[in-house]
This record gives sequence, structure tokens and C-alpha cells, in this order.
Amino acid sequence: MAASRSQKIVSTPYSKTEPFVQSGKAVLVAEYADTGMTRGKSCPKAEGLGFDVILKKRNLGPRHHAC
Repeated sequence: MAASRSQKIVSTPYSKTEPFVQSGKAVLVAEYADTGMTRGKSCPKAEGLGFDVILKKRNLGPRHHAC
């Protein structure tokens, strides 16, 4: 699993979020859909790290895609 942890889904280093994941706390990542991030890219990375992800449009309306 170390290989997947080295692939960043967010700019925050994994070492800062790891204590939350290890203690069973939720780690939520919100990505803008217009940055090139897709569910196909973000979901596998997030799953490997123990994160939850939502993809949003910049207008921040209620619609989102989660994984």
C-alpha cells in the first residue's frame, strides 16, 4: 500500500492525515471537477488512502459525485 500513498490526490501530505485514518476518523477530500480530476482518477486513489471524495462544480450547488 505504500505505493498508493505516495500518489497524491490532495496537496496535503499523507503524513498529516494518516493519524485520522488510523484512528478510524473520516477524511473528506473535495475536488473541483474542472481541474481534470475525474471519478476514475480520484476514487481509486482515495480508496487506497482511506479517504472519501466528492467532486463538485465551482458553483458549489447541491449536485456532486461521491466515492
